[in-house]
Amino acid sequence: MSLDEAAQRAGIADTRKKTAGERLEDWETGEEIPARTQVTKLAKAYYRPVLTFYMRRPPRQAEPIHDFRTLADQAVDEDGNVLQALVRRMRARQQEVIGLLTEEAEGVEPLPFVGRFQNPTSPEVVAADIRQVLDLDFGSQRALRDRDTLFRVLRQKAEEAGVFVLLQGDLGSHHTAIEPEAFRGLALADPIAPFVIINSNDAKAAHTFTLLHELAHIWAGATGISNLSPFTGREDTQNLEAFCNRVATEFLMPKFFFLEAWRQVRDQGLREAIETLATEFSISRAAVAHRLWKLGQIEDDDWWERYRAYQAEWKQHRDRLRAREGGPTYHTTKRSQLGSALIRTVLGAVDAGAITYTRASRILGVNAKNFDGLRAGLG
Repeated sequence: MSLDEAAQRAGIADTRKKTAGERLEDWETGEEIPARTQVTKLAKAYYRPVLTFYMRRPPRQAEPIHDFRTLADQAVDEDGNVLQALVRRMRARQQEVIGLLTEEAEGVEPLPFVGRFQNPTSPEVVAADIRQVLDLDFGSQRALRDRDTLFRVLRQKAEEAGVFVLLQGDLGSHHTAIEPEAFRGLALADPIAPFVIINSNDAKAAHTFTLLHELAHIWAGATGISNLSPFTGREDTQNLEAFCNRVATEFLMPKFFFLEAWRQVRDQGLREAIETLATEFSISRAAVAHRLWKLGQIEDDDWWERYRAYQAEWKQHRDRLRAREGGPTYHTTKRSQLGSALIRTVLGAVDAGAITYTRASRILGVNAKNFDGLRAGLG
């Protein structure tokens, strides 16, 4: 971002003597000191705390996170500043949780599955290992027959295994919403407190696939941001993103069981057969159609026709939801975003007197007066 672009974003105006960019440069070099109101504008523009601008030196930059994103759908840097701020926030939250866990239990054991497959060769092997750790056999998974239930069960199983799963798609306001084309998921691999962040602005039907994709990243020990579409992304067999997609696909639709189910419904007609399989495997119709296409069961034209139709339906559904007034309560939304594991870990530390309410509030991003409301729905 140029100085002029940054000045425009911060709402800095030209003066008779200097352009907005020149004024910003003077502030950065210390030649002039901005007013408090201008500092507040800068903080909002850069998505940084106001205190940052009063430090003697710029804050130390964290290790850059690996960017696995592609340009398959559109340019991925439209939401760049907001996304960087979200990544900083999630990494800071993770470090707080790591500190909590290590402070509470001396010699805390690292999770053995983090980085277990740093050089994976078989999606089937990784998918089977994830299934074993999550303790969810395919028969039990198949019996669920509901997408929302499957996601809820997988999230719970992942959290019980030690992975913190969050749904985040903005910085706390719809004005900072990040489109799924820029970011679908984020994996922060750590042996003590691995984090998976799913973009809540993506279709709910995509959340399960993204969760498993990011778990594959955790199993590979690969921290990074993802936006690869499971349907239109690259199929390079050496590409980690494509590999993680295949792991997720194999977990949700194991080849043997999927083809067996397909043979039983293929005479229904393609549209009806896809609907039946989507219900049976608790996944989206697009995922079923794509799996059939990749397994050579339907023609190219059939796949692309179905994919475009499903995309159009989803966009219409999304627009209707955005236009609808009301929605879930504040506490319901926060529980969904933060996940049970994070809430229980932080509030448990508060109850034990291990941390202050102020620190807990900072970690959760929730005012302490709302803690009881968060607890109420945990069960």
